[in-house]
Amino acid sequence: QGNVSIDFRSDNNAHTTDVRVNYNFAPVLGITASPIEGLEVGFVWRGSHRTSLNIPVDVIVSEQIGAIHTSVKGVAFGEPDRFSLGASYDFSSLTDNALSRFKGRIEFGYDHYRDDVASISSVTLFDDAGGVLDTSDERPFKFDDAWYIAASLDWMPFDALTVTAGYAWHTTPVPAQRGILNILDASHHTVSFGLAGWLPETWLSSPRQIGFSTAATFNIFQKREMDKHEILVGHYGYPGITFEGFDCSWHFTLHLNF
Repeated sequence: QGNVSIDFRSDNNAHTTDVRVNYNFAPVLGITASPIEGLEVGFVWRGSHRTSLNIPVDVIVSEQIGAIHTSVKGVAFGEPDRFSLGASYDFSSLTDNALSRFKGRIEFGYDHYRDDVASISSVTLFDDAGGVLDTSDERPFKFDDAWYIAASLDWMPFDALTVTAGYAWHTTPVPAQRGILNILDASHHTVSFGLAGWLPETWLSSPRQIGFSTAATFNIFQKREMDKHEILVGHYGYPGITFEGFDCSWHFTLHLNF
């Protein structure tokens, strides 16, 4: 919720902005079990949630031009219901060689979109009496349900060091963009590499005092083609859009225990 007022007649920048963000909670429920030594299985449900926008915007340009009253509504952020089922197995118990300690994980997830979560705003223009003069034609669309499968392998050559490699396949929840909107997304592969550890105890006054974690992630998007029914508002035709590509990210975290 909020309100934005802009007055171009003033030399003192008499503009006000008031935006209030309410609390938004999502329920999370999980259960784990260890049926045999080294094996853990678990199931997690995370409830959906979203943050919506509802902001009136008033603009005063001059005395000759009346105030322009608009209202911006939309979704700023949203997450679907997610159901995840996973399992991990610690192979360390099968060997006495410290350099052969491994732990494998596999996870399957399903995302169910109950609400509109696209980051799209509709704008309405009002007259001085509060009547609607014009409104945007585009409306948020419903995402498709999507799923993913992921697997990773940890190598623990030392007690305080873990090396991780992972792979995942994600299907896209974004349907074909037939209207004027362009939310470009496609099913993609994800490859990641990580390293986490703690400085040796002999270097510090206490164990597990300073640690770090770092990871690099690469996403490779499949080629996606779609025919647009509308390229601009009121301009119909059938242009084609093609999307493909990749992105990468890297992060580093320093851990300090006091």
